[in-house]
Amino acid sequence: MTESRSLRIGHEKAFLFLSDEYDGASTRSRHDGQLWAMRTRLRVPQLEASALVHLTDSQDTSLLEFFVELAPQWRGWDGIAEWRAYEGGLTLSCTHDGRGTISMGTELRDMHLDWVVRAIVPIDAGALEQLALDVAAFFAP
Repeated sequence: MTESRSLRIGHEKAFLFLSDEYDGASTRSRHDGQLWAMRTRLRVPQLEASALVHLTDSQDTSLLEFFVELAPQWRGWDGIAEWRAYEGGLTLSCTHDGRGTISMGTELRDMHLDWVVRAIVPIDAGALEQLALDVAAFFAP
């Protein structure tokens, strides 16, 4: 069995934490190591929430593709760049302020307990390229 992997997106006090382990078990396929779900924890001052977010191959864009497409646009873009997980367990809505900060609107849902939390996670725009590499390492089988 391989060691578990995790990824933190954001800053020290406001971040999205992804892990391939949930309740002590791996969320990777035993057959090929593909990630089928991820433990997702959203933490901002005075709020912390965690849920299991399911993934699927049939999504239009993977989370990796989302960050790979954003990376070359670190200087900015117009509008909102959005990604949504299978079944809507996690939604990311990123905007760029044109001054070097990305506001990652994060919506985390627990589909079984029927709750939703929303928060903004700041990301340094200059860190997008490294973030795309980190996401690739996290999702690699």
